[in-house]
Amino acid sequence: MIILRVACDNFYMFKNFEVDFTYERKSNHYISENDRLFAGSKIKVRKNLIVMGANVSGKTTFGKLLCMILNFIYGKDLGDGSFSIPSARYDKFKDSSFEVEFVIEDTAYLLKACFRNDSLYTEEIFRQKIYKSYNIQTLRKKLAEGDTIEKYDSVKNLFDIGCKSYAFASSKELRDLRKKIGFWFSFSELPLNSSTYLGETNIEFLNNVLPKIDNSVISVKRLIVEGEDGESVKTKSYQITFKNNEILTVPDGDLRRCGDRLSHGTFEAIDFLCLFNELNEKTTHLFYIDERLSHMHSELEAYLMYQAFSKKSSDSQIFFTTHNAELLELNAPITSFLFFRRSEEGFNEVIYPSEVLHKNIRNLRMHYENDYFGVLPDYSVLDKFLEERNND
Repeated sequence: MIILRVACDNFYMFKNFEVDFTYERKSNHYISENDRLFAGSKIKVRKNLIVMGANVSGKTTFGKLLCMILNFIYGKDLGDGSFSIPSARYDKFKDSSFEVEFVIEDTAYLLKACFRNDSLYTEEIFRQKIYKSYNIQTLRKKLAEGDTIEKYDSVKNLFDIGCKSYAFASSKELRDLRKKIGFWFSFSELPLNSSTYLGETNIEFLNNVLPKIDNSVISVKRLIVEGEDGESVKTKSYQITFKNNEILTVPDGDLRRCGDRLSHGTFEAIDFLCLFNELNEKTTHLFYIDERLSHMHSELEAYLMYQAFSKKSSDSQIFFTTHNAELLELNAPITSFLFFRRSEEGFNEVIYPSEVLHKNIRNLRMHYENDYFGVLPDYSVLDKFLEERNND
């Protein structure tokens, strides 16, 4: 599954918001080689993204919006919970809506959904087969005029479905389509995803990598116990041995139960290494990693992101959010970067540096730190207050 475009209104701090992941700019960078929708397609889409911006600029809430939309497609009831429709709506007295364009294999889909009074008001989903000759403008024109798979109107249908998708519940075609949709989100404000099961080869991988990240670690080994028949049985648990001879057991592979013993950086590193396991197994998924490497050295954060970009499949899409300006020097195409900011009215906006800077320049970081894109917060308003406090 690849997302081409997302638009929404009156969700979180997004007002008449739209982000387009397609682009037309030429790029010879090898990370961009698989940005075409499929071999021979004229349509290029950002599949490896680094999302940057100040605090409260919308990086995390955009991930929540994506998660909410994908859960809606997947048929979940969004009436309550972490990413519910009622909690996400900004103005409770106005309609909220979203649109999402996505591609599965060689077919594009456009889903439109509107909510009123915390319940689904209207919903419609279109489909259009993609041909190699189509550019993005042609595809969107055809999609807008394409086949309607399913349609819902709460007034005409005369029943309230709540905060669930009517289309994906009613259409067998769409229910079958859900089997091809996958996503993996990791948010900085929620517990880590460390309960991910690490297979035998990944324990070996962790054993090779972790001591180089944290030099207090000697080794990582699978915990093996003796079964009832006297034979050795491998478990989901593993043990980390430290240089001071301490041995930390991670029960059932759930690192969250051992967070007090590990540094924040090591804790994040082990959790992040689980992502590589997901990248290998889930080759058609969308991944959203929200500031999960903030306690690591900048060089390690850049290295792990670059490895993730290099190892993911061409049929998956990955987002990283970060505050680390050093990542602007990462060996990645400028099309891989998106900047978020707050408008003067307080709503979130997106900036495409590849459209602001029309050449493949190498000093993206200099432009960012000098606020060429207008995304950095202005703290000068605090000068007078702090000066007065200092003079007291």
